[in-house]
Amino acid sequence: MALTNLQQPLSQNELDFVIRHHFGKENYTALLLEGGMFNTTYRITFGSESRCILRVCPPDKSILLPFERHLIDGEALFYRICKRHSIPAPEVLAYGTDGCIIARDYIFLCFLDGESISAKERAPEEKARLRERAGALTFRLHSIGNDCFGRISAIARGERYASWSGALLSEFDAWSDCALANRLFTEREVNKLRSVFIGYSPILDEITAPQFAHGDLWDGNVLVSNGDGQSLSFIDGDHAIFGDANFDFASGWMIDEAFLRGYGNPPPESGNDLLRKQVYRLLFALNDAFAWPVEYLDVQTGSQRKADALKLAGSLLKNL
Repeated sequence: MALTNLQQPLSQNELDFVIRHHFGKENYTALLLEGGMFNTTYRITFGSESRCILRVCPPDKSILLPFERHLIDGEALFYRICKRHSIPAPEVLAYGTDGCIIARDYIFLCFLDGESISAKERAPEEKARLRERAGALTFRLHSIGNDCFGRISAIARGERYASWSGALLSEFDAWSDCALANRLFTEREVNKLRSVFIGYSPILDEITAPQFAHGDLWDGNVLVSNGDGQSLSFIDGDHAIFGDANFDFASGWMIDEAFLRGYGNPPPESGNDLLRKQVYRLLFALNDAFAWPVEYLDVQTGSQRKADALKLAGSLLKNL
């Protein structure tokens, strides 16, 4: 039985086959974990000690945002880059894409004993301490550069962009095809939205050195070690993108005084930096306007995010 419009457990035969293929083991237990809205996640135990996490993508890629259709490739690359730069994150044990082993994309990760910042109620002083440490960790992530722009899931498959505006416009164009096909926006609305990305290209292209951004930065994607309650790790890096560090500040989901104190030197909040953040917020709103009705079957929230996007687009166009 589906857990959401996206989550769907594997059959016992699929679980047996993929675990036997990668680990050569017949005896294991698989605990289906709750939480999240996209992947189906299991904790796999071999015997009494060896554990790993299995994340399985939705079975129907046709209902996903275009950049979401190859997230496992991006997630695997995200963790490899983190490891290369000594940034705490899970280790990739194995993964499969494009139906090479089973019909769905999946990834096995080394089990990290911990809980996300958002997994339980925390005292304000504890949450502030963790947010401050998360800010410092995010600064380290943003310090990683690259020789091209774009979503890491696209880069992993050989899709590279020479400019920041080119990467964002390509993502918008792929989004617009899906939005029109699902009759979420009219052609007139899409043309208006596209004019924002075209009009702001010169400002976007002031970003000439790609920086590594998590792309989905919030308390739920920062793991706190159960061992010392201090060590933090990034998880769920499949939305990561090489572009502007301000991309992670545009959502504002965990950006508070403590986070900024840990980060140390956040991007400016004025001039073209602020305008670029507005463009990123527009992209977030557009993705939500697709995902909520099509992926999560929540038409009301989707309609609200569409209204947010069109209002923001109108404001941005007035500034051109």
